[in-house]
Amino acid sequence: PDNGNAQVLMLICIVGVFMLLQALVLPWKTYLLNAADIAILLMLLLIVGAASAFTQQEEAQSGFTTFILITFCCGFCTVMVVLGYGVLGACSVARGRPPTANKSVEQTQADL
Repeated sequence: PDNGNAQVLMLICIVGVFMLLQALVLPWKTYLLNAADIAILLMLLLIVGAASAFTQQEEAQSGFTTFILITFCCGFCTVMVVLGYGVLGACSVARGRPPTANKSVEQTQADL
């Protein structure tokens, strides 16, 4: 499309969906690589969103900027949750126990 706002919206949607799939699948071997890839995609979204402020604005498109800001806030919160889960999992693995271990305190003490 010739409209700059439509191009920005399409790029944000495509990269956002790719980032969501990246966060769900976690294709890299380590949590750090997955977190770095998600952070890079988030930065790309932020740069594209910031660049959308410099596209030509029409009177009817003032709500577009609000939509972009709300989308960024939701995406940023989602990425922070995913990164927090990744850091938690990495800390659990570094301590020598898998992140999905659901043993109770009694079972852990009985194993010792």
